[in-house]
Amino acid sequence: MDSFFVKALGLELQSAITGARIGKPWLEAPYHIIFPLMTRGGSRVYLYYSCHPAFPVLYLMEERPFGKEKERNKARGQQNDQVQVLIQKYLTGSVIAEIQVINMERILIFRLHLDNSQRDFSGEHAEINLIFEIMGRNANVILTSDQGLILAALRYVPAYKNRYRQILPGHAYRFPPKPAKVDPLSLTEESFSQLLEAYDGTASWPNFLQQKIAGLDLLMAGEICQRAESKDKLSDHKRALWMAFSEILDIYRKGTFSPGILYLEDGTMRLFSFPLEQQLRRQLPDRIFENASQAARQFGKIQHEKNAVQELRDHLTQRIHLALDKAKARQSALEEDLSRAEQADQYRKQGDIIMAYVHQIKKGMDHLEARDLFDPQQKASITIPLDPLLTPAQNAQGYYKKYTKARKSLEIIRQRLVDVQKEVLLLSSWQSRVAAESSLAVLQELRDALQEEGIIQSEEQRNPSPQKPSEKLSFKDIRRYVSVDGLEILVGKNDRGNDALTCKIARKDDLWFHAQDAAGSHVLVRNPDRLPQIPYPTIVQAASLAAFFSKARNDTKAAVAYAFKKYVSKPKGAKPGLVVMTQKTSILVSPDIRDLQ
Repeated sequence: MDSFFVKALGLELQSAITGARIGKPWLEAPYHIIFPLMTRGGSRVYLYYSCHPAFPVLYLMEERPFGKEKERNKARGQQNDQVQVLIQKYLTGSVIAEIQVINMERILIFRLHLDNSQRDFSGEHAEINLIFEIMGRNANVILTSDQGLILAALRYVPAYKNRYRQILPGHAYRFPPKPAKVDPLSLTEESFSQLLEAYDGTASWPNFLQQKIAGLDLLMAGEICQRAESKDKLSDHKRALWMAFSEILDIYRKGTFSPGILYLEDGTMRLFSFPLEQQLRRQLPDRIFENASQAARQFGKIQHEKNAVQELRDHLTQRIHLALDKAKARQSALEEDLSRAEQADQYRKQGDIIMAYVHQIKKGMDHLEARDLFDPQQKASITIPLDPLLTPAQNAQGYYKKYTKARKSLEIIRQRLVDVQKEVLLLSSWQSRVAAESSLAVLQELRDALQEEGIIQSEEQRNPSPQKPSEKLSFKDIRRYVSVDGLEILVGKNDRGNDALTCKIARKDDLWFHAQDAAGSHVLVRNPDRLPQIPYPTIVQAASLAAFFSKARNDTKAAVAYAFKKYVSKPKGAKPGLVVMTQKTSILVSPDIRDLQ
């Protein structure tokens, strides 16, 4: 979505859902969130937002998306997800008082009015802001107070990921940094003409405009240049560029949009907010929709299917490639075996020659040089390797054994080689078929056929021993928090939760905590980015949690030991909760967790 399309979407949402009451939002997946809305007219609609880095998209839909919320959340184990809980507590029952479009930005701000019950939860705030940042890999949805402090976000951004702009609870919200470009809405014909004076011909006109003017991507800059070409006959080129630029800015200012999907010559697609005049060779004609939500939803559907096709194709290609490598390795090994087996007669001859010269060979010799008795003219000489640790008769016997083994295995090896050659050809054929296929349905049929052939394994075959219900990992035994640095902190509620935390959830680079010399909960700081050093504020918070949920809870200060999980292990047969630390560090903290509640 570019800034033009975001404005088209913002205008649509202003008209459709201003004054709507928000129901209980839910996370459909880690990057997807859905807001059920009751409009002022009494109709129920749903606002869908995905901040997936590959394709962020926001749109309004009338029917309930996907399946039942509770069942899907239960299947994913996300009922107690802290982000979801926070978003639900703040937003459920709130009213969309205003929707603001940030000019020439891909940002929409929903100003929400809270009722009395929500004020009890959020303190003195009568209003909060729901901010949608629809910006590629940095896309996010953020809740802020009326004072501009971040309350929650779908994706937290700690300092080690972005020093300029952290997205963490309690931090002040800052708009994304703007590039050093000119605001297009502030340009006059005179200032636009002055801007064009900097053009030196080293870049194309579309590239120059895109680099100098904010809110223009390369496609929109190309559209300005295309429209300018048709006006060159009426005026000079720079004047024509200004006229074309004014036309497009007029569409933006007035909001006279006709959203749709543009199919480009390279097979890719993109959303557009008004019909373009660029002469692009396209696979399919452009498609216009009634509103931006319809265009975005259709685009998302097509993109989702394309991603599903790519993921399935990549999966099948990888599995076939692995099977093909194994088959080729077996083929190579069988070819070597065949080469040795075809030397069977040579082994027998070598054994016979050793026996013929047995009285001339002494133990300890590593080779025999003799006349080749099987040469018709008996003039050629032969060198036969010997094992110096064996007697001459034992060396001969060794060659006779090789001869017997080679003769017996020759036919078997030949048949196996024929079979593996057929397998290599078959796998190569499968590989070509998968690589050339672009239909999801056909790829699914190919996957099923490959599973039936035994070339790849099904999900059930890859996981033959599913956990019993009593063994399933349950997060009802684990508390979840987010540190000031945006890292997830898990706390075991009981022995079962402690064991699950330490033995099933923890990875070697996670940081593990426990109150020193006091019974208590196991605490874990998740470290998905494998940071060599966890930020110190997070260490203090995690240690405070370990002290608070322990027998040292009422002490003024408590000692807490911590170490990376790779240094923590549970002895075989040990009681629940008992672990051994081979390395550890201690810290003295107050058992105070108010800043985490």
